[in-house]
Amino acid sequence: MCDLSDPRITQTYQDIVDGAATDWMILGYNDSRDVISLYESGSQGLGEFRTKLTEEILFGYVRVEDRFILISYVPDKVSGVRRARTLVHSRSVAALLQVHHASLTASSLSDLSDLNVRTRLKLGENQVPNRSRPPSLSERKRNSLQAKRQSLQQQENIPSMPSSPASYVDTFEEAQEHLTMNDQMSADEQERLERVRLEHQRIEDQKRQDELARLEEQRRVDEENKKRAADEQKRIEEEKKRREDEERAAAEQKRIADEQRRAAEEEKRVALEQKRVAEEKKRVADEQKRAAEAERARQQQEEAEHARKQQEEADRVRKQQEEADRAQKQQEEAERVRKQQEEAERQRREQELVEQRRLQQEAEARKRADEEKKRVAEEKRRAEEQSRLEEEKRVKDQKRIEQLKKQAEDEQKRKLQQQMRQAEKTKDVLIQGVANIQSHLSPFWHRRFFTIRGKSLSLYADQLASQPLTVVDLTGTVALRWADPEVDAFLSNAFVICNKDGSSYQVFAERQQDASTIFTALQTVIG
Repeated sequence: MCDLSDPRITQTYQDIVDGAATDWMILGYNDSRDVISLYESGSQGLGEFRTKLTEEILFGYVRVEDRFILISYVPDKVSGVRRARTLVHSRSVAALLQVHHASLTASSLSDLSDLNVRTRLKLGENQVPNRSRPPSLSERKRNSLQAKRQSLQQQENIPSMPSSPASYVDTFEEAQEHLTMNDQMSADEQERLERVRLEHQRIEDQKRQDELARLEEQRRVDEENKKRAADEQKRIEEEKKRREDEERAAAEQKRIADEQRRAAEEEKRVALEQKRVAEEKKRVADEQKRAAEAERARQQQEEAEHARKQQEEADRVRKQQEEADRAQKQQEEAERVRKQQEEAERQRREQELVEQRRLQQEAEARKRADEEKKRVAEEKRRAEEQSRLEEEKRVKDQKRIEQLKKQAEDEQKRKLQQQMRQAEKTKDVLIQGVANIQSHLSPFWHRRFFTIRGKSLSLYADQLASQPLTVVDLTGTVALRWADPEVDAFLSNAFVICNKDGSSYQVFAERQQDASTIFTALQTVIG
């Protein structure tokens, strides 16, 4: 089912049906799945309607010469599933827009040419729409003129009361005149004339009554004839309308059957397409899984190579530092020996010259003492400066080593996070390996093969075991910390997993790098 609750649809539809200026409208989904709303409307007819169509599924309603057509516009690029859904929704649209003479499904603008639309509407034929509709403005004018014409015809058909026939003789007046002229007639003659006058008056009254009865009968007969003619015309129109309804119903049933057949074929095609897509997805998933395994193996190899290079770099830096320290010590020792030799030579020369320079010794001794103090102070300053420079160099080297270690740890953590996201998508193992495990229930360490998959840490007896001995739910972990040698294990490469149910596990790796890798992976999973 679809949502057609937009009030603008019914308002615009009523304007089109009532003969207002608006003569077309376009409905569409507006980026939704089954909510249909009003896109646009206009008053310039089918040509303007075609210019407003876009390459998406649309429903149109157009008035062409007081006839109405319902249009479903489905471009060729639309998929089979959406075509089937459009067919279902078009029935709901047709149920809402009930007044229409024909419906048309188009896939391009050429299907909506004036000739195609007028042919589908059968313009020029006496066709009645499939449901009753309010009369348009032109139809109301024609009905008004026809009613006036029938009223005039009825007035003309009612005969007026005719006057007395010209052939009748007013015998009474003639007898009256004759009686005046012949005042001397006898009584018998006057009686006879009176009888004649009365007889003529009776005959005249009888003729008037007969004429009125004939006119009344003629009027009744004319009304019956008109009524029979109107009934016959009505019967003919009802028979014609019944035949047209039957033909329309048969055509509609045929159209519905064709649409149902096409929908069934489309659903079958869609099912085949979905099956093919599912097979393609499965094939792609298999290829992605193989690629992921290859990528994971490559990443593990790169990580091992990167760790080896980092270790070599750390060893090289340590050796350089040791060599620098040895060179510094050798230089200091050489400087000390040189100073001792110079001092011995100086003392020897002084002893040789002590006798000769005895008189000058006291004055020169003060001078030499001052110079010696300055020299000793300068040497001390130089020694302190050298010591400060060496300390700064050592601190810088230590910071650089720590920075390299931190970068390596961050890079390893980033790769582990990437592996975790990839593992969550493929439901694959994030990391696996061998470590020594000690649970809170056992005083002994056990060597176990482990895997981290999703939010679970699985412990196996060895790498060939198919079922884990223990599965630790990491969603219940409340603490993950490095082991304290004074409280936990007396090992440097160990850490502790504490769960909210009171259980805990100590994990020990033989190498610090392996322990850091496992610890970082658990941190990434636990969050």
